[in-house]
Amino acid sequence: MNLLVLIAVSGKEGDLLDLAVQSVEREGGDVALLEGAAPHGRKLNAVRRLTLDSFDYIVCMDSDVVVWPGWREWINWVLCDPGVAACGAPRMEPEPGLHPSMLALRVRTFRDAPSFAPKPGADTGVVVSQWLATQGRLIRAPMTRHAEGWWDAGGLWWHLGSGSQYPKPSGDGELAQWAASDNVWFRKAAAFAARRAQFIAAAKERVG
Repeated sequence: MNLLVLIAVSGKEGDLLDLAVQSVEREGGDVALLEGAAPHGRKLNAVRRLTLDSFDYIVCMDSDVVVWPGWREWINWVLCDPGVAACGAPRMEPEPGLHPSMLALRVRTFRDAPSFAPKPGADTGVVVSQWLATQGRLIRAPMTRHAEGWWDAGGLWWHLGSGSQYPKPSGDGELAQWAASDNVWFRKAAAFAARRAQFIAAAKERVG
């Protein structure tokens, strides 16, 4: 089973991206980094113009995801069922379905899918998720909150999540200022920065 993981990058990920790539390669997957200024959905659309015949499955994955042993086998086990159209991370209400932070599907399904680019006011991949539901069953991994605040997909992968809405502090001094700020948004940004650091440390310890 040959698997290609597509990760859209902004250039601001740092250690998060390194961990994502290392974890996928450790599990035997190939990685394509989708760079440039184009939006996430358009980057995914552009891949469909490439020759993908050497792969069985395509996985769309966020740059703040780290996968663990059993992830690749789970995808293969689920997609071996011809009645399943795709599997991965559940999309939160009010848009049920699968989310492109972790979305695995067959190459031919990836090619046939509608645009990943969102409609105005919608999230990336909503239209694709709705279309996939017409093609077969969607298998969602069980997502729970890790004790430190990130998402845990039943031990198959971790997803930090929510990072795009917050800036990174320039250093410990600015982080301390944000944490002590009267501004709720700055305090939330400081809390996320601390969670990000904990996520990286915990993932590095496991990835090795």
